[in-house]
This record gives sequence, C-alpha cells and structure tokens, in this order.
Amino acid sequence: MKAKALNLLLVTIISTLIFSCKDDGPSEPDLTPQQQQSQKLKTTWVTKSFVAPDGVEDDYSNFRITFNTNDASTTGGGSFSTTNGGALFASSGSWSFNGTSTSQISISQNNAAATGITILSVNDSQLRMEVNAPDPNQRVESIFGKYTFTMEKQ
Repeated sequence: MKAKALNLLLVTIISTLIFSCKDDGPSEPDLTPQQQQSQKLKTTWVTKSFVAPDGVEDDYSNFRITFNTNDASTTGGGSFSTTNGGALFASSGSWSFNGTSTSQISISQNNAAATGITILSVNDSQLRMEVNAPDPNQRVESIFGKYTFTMEKQ
C-alpha cells in the first residue's frame, strides 16, 4: 500500500513539473552594451553642478539636455535637444557612440563649440559627463576646454 501511495505521489510530482515547464514564447533579444547605455541616457537631464575651464564666465546652471535614441540601431545614438546651452550646445543636433565605446560620444551640431562628450558615469538618476570644446584656433576662444557636468534626471 505504501508503494502505491509513493508511486502515485511520484507521478503527481513529475506530472506537475512537466506541465509547469512550458515555453513562454519568444524572449526579448539581448541589448548590445551601446543600446543599454542609450536607454540610460534617454531622458532629460538638468544641471546639478558644473565646472568650467579657467577664465570661462558662461553660466550653465540652467542647462538641460534631452537625449533621444534610435531604438532600431544596435549601436545606439540618436538626436539631442538642449536649452540654455550657451556657446557649447546648439538647440539640437545628433549624437553617436565612437566605435564600440559606451562612454565616448561624438556630437554633430551647427554653430556650437562642443564636439564630444565623455560619460563619466550614468545611472537611473544621475549623469556625470565631460564636454570638450576644441582648440581655440578652430572655434570660439573664450570657451575652450573641458567642462564637467553633474546632471540629474528631470
């Protein structure tokens, strides 16, 4: 009698395991590192603090940048828009990662000095980035140098 009860219990457990292990359909594809970083950047960021190069008097305390992404791209990138970007940033432009990097970003914009961004860190609430304004012989001399921004998600 004990053997029948044990067999019945064993059949019940095995049946439960077999029927509970079903395919949930196709899974989401894994995101590339650049897509993952793009998703972290994809929002509006407002200035918490900034450090400008010596001699620069521009005030970027009200600067904000919105990164939009091209979700179809496996290499990240997209467009951006800004407010209070001073001479560093135009009101809009495009951005892309440099090669396979997830921290080096090239930006393309008209009539503004910044050409690149280095992501120092980014999480769900804060972005730290360094913005490069190139050599003064090529652009506006009064804003030459590297700027470090600590931004908060709006």
